[in-house]
Amino acid sequence: MPFPLSLLPLPGLARQILRWFLLPLLLPGVAHAAELKGIIRDPQGNPVPGASVFLPIAEAREGGGGFRLPRYPDYSKPATTDEAGRFTLGDLEDDLLFTILVAAPGYRATHRNRIDPRLSEISVTLPPADPERPALRGRVLDPEGRPISGAVIVPISHRKGGAQPPGGFPGDAIAITNPAGLFELGYSPDKADRIGLRVHAPQFARNEFETDVSATGPTPEFRLDRGATLRGRLMRGGVPVGGATIGLIQANRSVDHFLGPQESRTLGDGTFEFTHVPSGKLWELYAQRDRLPEGGVTGTLEIRTGEPETGVDAGDLMVEAGVPVEGTIELSDGTPLPSGTTVLILRRKGWDGQSRIADAHGRFGFTARSGEEVALFARVAGYGKGNPYEPEAVFRITPETRHVRLSLRKRDSPD
Repeated sequence: MPFPLSLLPLPGLARQILRWFLLPLLLPGVAHAAELKGIIRDPQGNPVPGASVFLPIAEAREGGGGFRLPRYPDYSKPATTDEAGRFTLGDLEDDLLFTILVAAPGYRATHRNRIDPRLSEISVTLPPADPERPALRGRVLDPEGRPISGAVIVPISHRKGGAQPPGGFPGDAIAITNPAGLFELGYSPDKADRIGLRVHAPQFARNEFETDVSATGPTPEFRLDRGATLRGRLMRGGVPVGGATIGLIQANRSVDHFLGPQESRTLGDGTFEFTHVPSGKLWELYAQRDRLPEGGVTGTLEIRTGEPETGVDAGDLMVEAGVPVEGTIELSDGTPLPSGTTVLILRRKGWDGQSRIADAHGRFGFTARSGEEVALFARVAGYGKGNPYEPEAVFRITPETRHVRLSLRKRDSPD
């Protein structure tokens, strides 16, 4: 039975599917807090103040099965350079390497891969934007029509002649609005005449827009509202559960409408709250399993937000014991499994997953909810389906499920 990838973004952005879908996963092992410092300069060596510095992607320093894990919340919490062009990003896990993405009004967004937070300092040069290059130029406004400074604009889709061209977005990865709310996002006109955008800013609800970049006329405007508030409570056997992480994700995750997950922490009385949630949409609410004190699982509550600046009560989300499952991963030709092989366990509903490193005998364990489907991903060079966006196996968990077996077949050519 195929895993329902219809719930994921469309295949045109296949390279981003795992980055988005594996958001909640944490790499196992002991990590220590690190602090990344740096300076952003222009090509003449002058500091660039007010630049936004993001860490959108992390990957294991060692092991990790070749997966790169996203750090989506950091898109909402960038560091900002001071007058000397310097920034600091703290509380980083030093067993990870990071992709750094830098953007500033008037400059082209720039990224560098595999940045080591153990380095004393890094330097990034931002090239100036070319006023002659093709670019989508727009303005982001609040509900009262006032400009929003520092809004983040991320391209999420593009079309040419009504079709989705292959490959990633043909242009800048991100743009930032200036104090007048203006931004520009470079792109290739021969590959896009319509562009889908995700726009978000602090204190406002993120939203998605599509615009015809081939059209002439006034500068397009993109308005953000303040969104709705969603509240609920996490309970276990009549007792509130504090210190848990609650996730919230759209039920409709097609690429043109995907807004990304949100997270909240429960208080001592089990209550949690999401603010600035996009209004008028159906959401899935769940507890992240590897961040549940004393373990357990929850189901997924579906709830719809109302009009902007209104509230909705999700009621109680219940923690259950779950079904403990032992898994085994093996290579079909009997070759020993490489040390550090990572297995990713994803459930159909919600946006939650578990990451496990198999032991020397290929064993790993996880907890699931009875009745749900789980998809298992693994990456071993030269084995398996060879498509990192397709699960190696899908299982429906029942109360009687105690063991699942994942066998990776040898391919004709290695990765």
